[in-house]
Amino acid sequence: MDKNFVDEENWHCFVNSVYDKESKKWTVFKRKHVDLVDKSKLFKPAAH
Repeated sequence: MDKNFVDEENWHCFVNSVYDKESKKWTVFKRKHVDLVDKSKLFKPAAH
């Protein structure tokens, strides 16, 4: 069943990878998401 739900704890992240030429294997890891810009200052409230 499809749900309109975002798992906030696991969705907001960066995924990085590193390739080892010698072993020919990828290592994939997750990093914490960090907002670089205060989003509250990006948008103005809609005028009614």
